[in-house]
Amino acid sequence: MKKFNVYVTRLIPVEGLTLLRETCNVEINPEDRPLTREELLKNVKGRDGVITLLTDRIDGEVMDTAQGVKGFANYAVGFDNLDVKAATARKIPFQTRPACSRLPRRRWPGHSCSPSPGASSSRRRSCARAPGPDGGPCNSSAET
Repeated sequence: MKKFNVYVTRLIPVEGLTLLRETCNVEINPEDRPLTREELLKNVKGRDGVITLLTDRIDGEVMDTAQGVKGFANYAVGFDNLDVKAATARKIPFQTRPACSRLPRRRWPGHSCSPSPGASSSRRRSCARAPGPDGGPCNSSAET
């Protein structure tokens, strides 16, 4: 079976990389710094998936350059760096790290949105707007 081709924009914990390498060909930014815009555009080409950090601005240009990408995963709390409208228009899924991964999740299995009780009001609102599997909000009890 062919492995997915994944680019990681900056080093993440080794446990995550180990899991990725079981099913993916993984390339990682070797520098301990955010990528320049040019580097980001160059490295997303031809990827099945891209793992980003909050320092990576993922907009329509990046998504178009990553033509054929199956999704973006944001190793960060929130998604201020992701252009949600552009991703939605292109039908590109994205995943973000929950505000607190230790809290019980009040969400559908496999869905990324799970705000912590202490999350900022904007984080709770964004979670309430995130679509669940049925198209409705993923967390109907989130404050709006």
